[in-house]
Amino acid sequence: MAPAAPPDESVDRRARRRQRTRNDIARIAVRLTAERGYDHVTVDDIAEAADIAPRTFFRSFPSKDDGFFLDHDERMVFLRQALADRPTGEPIRASVRAAVLALAEHVDDDQEAFRAKSLLIRQVPSLRARSADRTGEWQRVLAEGVAQRLGTDAERDLRAQVIAASTVAALQAAVQVWLSTGGEATVHDVVAEALDLITEA
Repeated sequence: MAPAAPPDESVDRRARRRQRTRNDIARIAVRLTAERGYDHVTVDDIAEAADIAPRTFFRSFPSKDDGFFLDHDERMVFLRQALADRPTGEPIRASVRAAVLALAEHVDDDQEAFRAKSLLIRQVPSLRARSADRTGEWQRVLAEGVAQRLGTDAERDLRAQVIAASTVAALQAAVQVWLSTGGEATVHDVVAEALDLITEA
């Protein structure tokens, strides 16, 4: 049997470089929009500030709005894995709580960027609509994770769907309160309080 081919380091480097470029573009898009207002920032403005050509922007993102949701897929992967990694004998509500709080800690690592982006999403109708579209994906990921642990079908398991829906609602409420209070507490602490409220209800 022939030995496995070693990983192509040049491919890995290119992938890391592409990801760094995407991260830079997304960060600059948020910064410029926060400074100037959404309607006063174009893709050309973002590209110029990032020192790239506009075509490079469009190789990274299909549209200006997509640059504001770069971390969405990463958070979905993180949440799915965090839930899968919980002990098998743990009560399902405890597992969901621990996985969601692990994600909240991750958000707390860069609160300022999260606050800036969240405020923009609240203020800009097109970004708010994109965010609403992604709410369904949060619920789907949670429902699938719960159903997998319970050995059920997520689409047909009412418990999985209710746990997912109530958790997403608690997350949305927590972020709204966190923003409205000026971020006096950490995201983790406000989310923890919100999750406690739905388990007490």
